[in-house]
Amino acid sequence: MKTILRVTAAIPLFISPLALAGENVPDRYGYIGGHASYYTFYDNDVIGNGTDGLDDVPFYGGQLGWRFHPNWSVQGWYDEVEGDAESKYDSGRRLDMTNYFVSGRYHFNDTGILGFEPYAGINVGEQYIESLNNPNSDKNDELMTGVELGVQRAFFKHVILDLGTRQAYSTDREYWEGQVYAGINLAFGISNDSDDSAEDEVVESAPAQVVTGDSDGDGVNDDRD
Repeated sequence: MKTILRVTAAIPLFISPLALAGENVPDRYGYIGGHASYYTFYDNDVIGNGTDGLDDVPFYGGQLGWRFHPNWSVQGWYDEVEGDAESKYDSGRRLDMTNYFVSGRYHFNDTGILGFEPYAGINVGEQYIESLNNPNSDKNDELMTGVELGVQRAFFKHVILDLGTRQAYSTDREYWEGQVYAGINLAFGISNDSDDSAEDEVVESAPAQVVTGDSDGDGVNDDRD
């Protein structure tokens, strides 16, 4: 399952851009949506003792964002796992985990990869960890910073598919974790710079043709009579 999710998220990132169609994502829009993530914990310091690490686990959550410029957007992100984060060494330890991230993204607005638009971002957030085995004493609150890479594509104008990966670092306990994610966003307030430019264009009309005649029949047109 983990391998399939990673490959699916990575495919659009590594296709050569030489044989690709243009992106179709709007220039400006707000959005709200949901996502599924698969987290990988690279070392054993997530729960603080250096000897008991966590197995990889799926998270689920939602996101809210605003693309305020063709190249820039901000996003708030939430996901959690309830009791399904478990020890990779069969110690019996089980955890509730909740993540909050705020991201700033740069969108490569003029680049298309099979209709997908790539982006890169940085983020900061909090990771809350609570042990179900000892809920009164085993709680962690980690400050996380990270980077993300992904692609987006619009379907049916208001539906945007978001595929990507994030690598995050705990500044408190100094551990790394990674994730791949797939999200569906519902867009609203859509506008495009090309549409705005078209509305601003003033189309000059051809000057009206002047019609003249010879009302008195003297052989000289009225405008010269």
